[in-house]
Amino acid sequence: MNKKLIALAVGAAMGLAPMAASAAKVTVYGQLQFELADESVDNSIDGVKGNNVTITKSNWQDNRTIEDNQRGRFGIKASEKLGNGMTAIGQVEYDISASSNESEANPKLGSSKADSSPRIRLANVGLKGNFGTALIGTMKTPYKYWGGVKYDPFVTTNLEARRQGGMSGGDFGQNNFFSNALGYKSPKMNGFQFWGVYSPDENLSGRQDDGDYAAGVKYSNGPMEAFVVFSGNSYNGTTSTVADESRWKIGGKYKMGNHTFLGQYEDLSDINQVNGADGQVYFLGYHFKSGNNTFIGQYGNAQSDLVGVKTALTDDEETDYFAIGMIHWLSKKTRLFGGYSQSSVDNLNGLKATSGDRDAFTVGIRMVF
Repeated sequence: MNKKLIALAVGAAMGLAPMAASAAKVTVYGQLQFELADESVDNSIDGVKGNNVTITKSNWQDNRTIEDNQRGRFGIKASEKLGNGMTAIGQVEYDISASSNESEANPKLGSSKADSSPRIRLANVGLKGNFGTALIGTMKTPYKYWGGVKYDPFVTTNLEARRQGGMSGGDFGQNNFFSNALGYKSPKMNGFQFWGVYSPDENLSGRQDDGDYAAGVKYSNGPMEAFVVFSGNSYNGTTSTVADESRWKIGGKYKMGNHTFLGQYEDLSDINQVNGADGQVYFLGYHFKSGNNTFIGQYGNAQSDLVGVKTALTDDEETDYFAIGMIHWLSKKTRLFGGYSQSSVDNLNGLKATSGDRDAFTVGIRMVF
């Protein structure tokens, strides 16, 4: 069915007059994904939660499930030309659980349950013109989308790099969005582009903090790009064990024919605002395109410093991650995917007793509409 007709129906259902609903160009869109996954976890780390930055906060577990890994999307975009080269834009996007109608506050990776689904991912309004794009509301950040999830074709599957030892997650990494925020993205100027997001009173971690920010610069020229991005927040309390959380990353990619090489390095300070909880994350990726197939190989390494004195039972946490697999494009909007991933963890949460491997095989299908 024509998306404009769907948008008019949505507008009518929301009590909008036909004239108001048709005053702007409205697009309804979404995504659906299902995958059959087989996950194997060593007993020493089965059910153990990580810090949600270098390692997932959800429980790794032995299971075989059909799931969507929170890839379900439903959204509405609107735009209206205002004249003089200026356009008003707005967007609302929901994260939906396609594989289950249940929800739970802290889902297990590999579970069919989603995290409080449905929930708003994006909700913003702004202006776009020759000056760039300015937004207010809940929005994407450059830390997540420059490099980050855009460099990982397996994101939101059991093969993804973030929080598995390949990319950082958490509020200021490759996971969340900023709400109550102001954002600006400049036009490209001689290959350079600036993107910044600032939330004057965002409280993602609940520790008397505000002034959350993410900002970066990217340079693009033909087959290559490079970027540097900063992200973090400020702590205004007096507790000595709590500190400002910050991180920065640098990375880029180069495309040569059917080959694409990608990488990024992240430096993390005071993870989850814990004073002294520093870390580093490396990610390398390679893509080879052949016909309707894309073959993918990825490697990552994540390190998290132990807070406190090392003992016979404790040490720094380190995780090696890799994934291999492929995507077969049935069309521009529908794909099949599959592969194998392993995360090998030493000293999860700083404890030598919690060391082991997590292995995952998965095959799935995704449709974008």
